[in-house]
Amino acid sequence: RSSDLSDRNTIQAGKPVAFYFDVRNTGDSTFTDVTVTDVIPKELQFVSASPECSYEPGTTTVSCDFDTVGPQVTVSGAIIVTGKAEGAARNEVSVFADSPAPGTLHTSATAAVTVVFAR
Repeated sequence: RSSDLSDRNTIQAGKPVAFYFDVRNTGDSTFTDVTVTDVIPKELQFVSASPECSYEPGTTTVSCDFDTVGPQVTVSGAIIVTGKAEGAARNEVSVFADSPAPGTLHTSATAAVTVVFAR
């Protein structure tokens, strides 16, 4: 979810915007090693993120680690960025987790924004 962008999809360069995410386990089993990743697009500049998140400048990747997400539990976080380069940006957040069933959970969500310079 990206509540800062719910009523618009244009941001001014240099102005902060928050991308919020929720990861909900709707099943009956606990997921382990839950990680949310976000490769910040070149049009955006990382500012900060929730405490469980870290930022790697070399790859412009934010990683948010949640040890476990139990049944019917939701974990949330936020990634704050600013517009840096004019143009369209697609910010995709992916979720990975070890599943109690064979295999691994992977899902993603995308928010599109356009960065403009104030005139």
